[in-house]
Amino acid sequence: MYPNVVITGSPGVGKTFISRRLAKLYGLKYVSINDLILEYGLYTGIDEERESYIIDIERTREFIIESFDWDGLVVEGHVVHLVVPSEYIDLCIVLRLDPYTLFDRLLDKGFAYEKALENVQAEILDIVYREALKAYGPSKILHVDVSSGYEKVFRAIDHFIGRNGLPESDYVDWLGLVTKNGDLKLFFP
Repeated sequence: MYPNVVITGSPGVGKTFISRRLAKLYGLKYVSINDLILEYGLYTGIDEERESYIIDIERTREFIIESFDWDGLVVEGHVVHLVVPSEYIDLCIVLRLDPYTLFDRLLDKGFAYEKALENVQAEILDIVYREALKAYGPSKILHVDVSSGYEKVFRAIDHFIGRNGLPESDYVDWLGLVTKNGDLKLFFP
């Protein structure tokens, strides 16, 4: 039996890169929640203001549960923790990226300024991490700061898959960082 891993985090933190590499390294099947939502129309409309789809959480949850053999999956997306129930996973990795780098990355990806700012605000306020913690509990969460690179994610996965238990999570305090730097108004105008 292979582990089922979900990878979540704010848009732009590296979920797709990490998930695809993880699937390839360990022979796991890669699943993108965002691709499924678009391909199978698992949304109720489009939020014009936010330039995003309004995800049908219940339909997406039912679809993903019924569509896969839950043995050796890597499922990624910024809403994965809202659609994959705890009993289907062994590990949830929450990727975090410092807000300065994330903001630049989102703008480089073509996000509108307001949408990039909204996503960075969510990162600063730990929104995805808190939602994942609520969905899965602390015993299934690995919280990883990828600001200095992704290699520690793979070391942590090796540790976990080698049946050595869950490695220690990183401490992340972006609100403290931006406050200390005097940049609170930059991100919360």
